[in-house]
Amino acid sequence: MRVPDGVTSAPGWNRYVLRAALVSVGLCGASLLVMVVTDGWAFLVPMLLVALVGGTVLVVDLAEHRIPTPLVWTLAALCGAWATWQAVADGTLWPLGRALLAGAAVAGVFWVKWWWGGTGRGDLRLAAVLAGLAGWLGWAPAVGALVIPYLLVFPVGVWKLARGARGERIPFGPALVLGWFVAVTLHLWAS
Repeated sequence: MRVPDGVTSAPGWNRYVLRAALVSVGLCGASLLVMVVTDGWAFLVPMLLVALVGGTVLVVDLAEHRIPTPLVWTLAALCGAWATWQAVADGTLWPLGRALLAGAAVAGVFWVKWWWGGTGRGDLRLAAVLAGLAGWLGWAPAVGALVIPYLLVFPVGVWKLARGARGERIPFGPALVLGWFVAVTLHLWAS
């Protein structure tokens, strides 16, 4: 069987590797720019981790309306290890506890949305991880990481309604990733 042009024979999200790599490199560059401008170097590792995973999430979710679970679990494990290391190194557990609370709260909100059919399980997992990571910085970035994605996706929904594409699904993973970057950048800028 002949494989169509532009598609590799590899299953799943592997066919998006080049596009995902380019988006990830762009997000890493933006993360470094944020670090230079805001002097928020202490949060560099999580920014780069989200940039690396976020590039693939953006590409795959836009193309297939799904978020690869192994990527989200990898992000959760790496960020969890980073947060635990920071808590031990700093000698304070409050940021880690706040991150866990923020992640659990957002997971609860998205679970209700998933139960009612308003979101996918990939969105639920990704939102919980990103909110928890933003919660490490404080409550304001955690709330921002929850609210800003809706502000980003709202114009897309209005545009689709205006086109008459009422039942068409909108991939939410890209808004989650970009909203997280906006929330964290605003927090680092303000502090």
